[in-house]
Amino acid sequence: MCVPLWECRHQVHRRLFTGPGNSDHGVLNLRDRASQSKCLLFSSLLLQFGFGTGSLWCRKSFDRTRAPTFRDRDKCHMIFSEETQVGEAVRYDSLSVFPLFGKSGIAVDYLLSDEAIRSGQVTVEEIDQAGSVPDLMVENKGDVRVLFLEGEELVGAKQNRILNTSILVAAGSKIKIPVSCVEQGRWRYRSQRFRSSGSHSPSKLRYALKASVARSAKEKRGHRSDQSKVWEEVERQQRSFGVCSETVAMSDTFDSHREKIARFQNDLRYVDGALGMIVAVGAKVVALDMFDRPSTCRKVWNRLLTGFAIDALEGEQCRKPLESIDAKTLLDVFDNASWEQVETVGEGEERRAETQIGQHASVLSVGGVVVHASVLAGR
Repeated sequence: MCVPLWECRHQVHRRLFTGPGNSDHGVLNLRDRASQSKCLLFSSLLLQFGFGTGSLWCRKSFDRTRAPTFRDRDKCHMIFSEETQVGEAVRYDSLSVFPLFGKSGIAVDYLLSDEAIRSGQVTVEEIDQAGSVPDLMVENKGDVRVLFLEGEELVGAKQNRILNTSILVAAGSKIKIPVSCVEQGRWRYRSQRFRSSGSHSPSKLRYALKASVARSAKEKRGHRSDQSKVWEEVERQQRSFGVCSETVAMSDTFDSHREKIARFQNDLRYVDGALGMIVAVGAKVVALDMFDRPSTCRKVWNRLLTGFAIDALEGEQCRKPLESIDAKTLLDVFDNASWEQVETVGEGEERRAETQIGQHASVLSVGGVVVHASVLAGR
């Protein structure tokens, strides 16, 4: 059963647990305790991020006949519309994945980076023969945009890197993109060009990355990360797993757990129609990712799971998956967060926000259509 978020927001916030439900979209029957439970569960999932009931939904005052855009409000830029729904969680071991559903927006034409690199439409190289740790050069020779995702890993050239932010590279363009090194012990060529590793940064690394990039963007220093924090997190995780890597490469952590990661991917398969996911490790919600259309979510689902599987494997002592959360006072914390538009790398518009308790969110959009939204919870 899917619970519409707009209904959930208003029913929980106003405590309307007495009237009949509307059945159109699997809307809650408010006399049904199971439905009440689901509503409270999802609201409390967002509270774990520090986002309250007013955080990500359209307000009643909006025109409900159209999808919300970033121009609808000065402060809280909408990720979810009233048509967004949360589905039943899929679980394996301590990892719970709650699929998100909704109406796809206006189509934004793009290819994913791994597809474009494989086809030869896009090349990713060091910026010159000498190289620069925080920058790579991307050339898009095709006639369609290419989407790179925050936290995705590129391997090869002088050292492996991860993307500092989600980027749309315009058709027929050549740009520098901001990256972080995840292979501290190598600075020599293995190949001229980079390729996609098929792995995605674990949530703890993504959080460290997102927090430092947010500070940099706010200070108008571009999308620079705290490289030392990135290296610290890669090393910490390798110590935790007992991984020995000659070059302190994050890829070696993934390689040493390929079989276990594959089990997570096999049991947590993409849920048809999903636009995104909320992920919990044990009883803690760690991340949210949402896209503009199901086809993108389907293609990146397994890649995102590689990082979340590493999170779950590291927390093996806490195997109990998220079943329910006690939803207490529902506060509009997110409304008090200040969304800021920052300089965008490539096409589109980028906005970032931080809650009072240090959770970080970002949105990349084109013409008001959210292409990728992500939220990372702290430790």
